Amino acid sequence: MGFLGVAWGTAIAVNLGTVYFLIVLHRYIGISNAAIARQIIPFVSASVLAAAVVFVFEWRFPAAGFAQGRIPALLVLAAEAAAYVFIYLGSLVCARVASEKDADFCKERFPWLWPVMRMMLGKGIVKR
Repeated sequence: MGFLGVAWGTAIAVNLGTVYFLIVLHRYIGISNAAIARQIIPFVSASVLAAAVVFVFEWRFPAAGFAQGRIPALLVLAAEAAAYVFIYLGSLVCARVASEKDADFCKERFPWLWPVMRMMLGKGIVKR
C-alpha cells in the first residue's frame, strides 16, 4: 500500500493500543467501562460532527481545497478551522459537559474567557 498504508496502519495501531491501554488501566483502578464511555462520548461525537461539517464543505466546494496560492489556501484553512472550532465548542455547550470546576479553571487561566463562562453559568448551560 505504500506510504499511505504505513501512515494509516500506524494511526490505527496507535489508536487501538490507546483504547486497549485505557480499558486495562481503568479495569485495574476500578473504573467501569460504562463510566468512561459516558465521559468520552460527548467529546467524540462533537469532534465527529465538526469534522463531518468540514468534510461536507470540502465535498460541496472542491475548488476551495485547491486554492491557488498561499494566501487563498490560508484563508480556506482558517475558515475550515473556525467552522470546526465553532461547531465543536457549540456541541459541547449543548451537551452541558462543562462544570463549575471548568468555569473556575477558565477564570483562573483564561480571564478573557470568563465573561462567556459566567454567561453560560447564568443561563444554566454549565452544570452546577
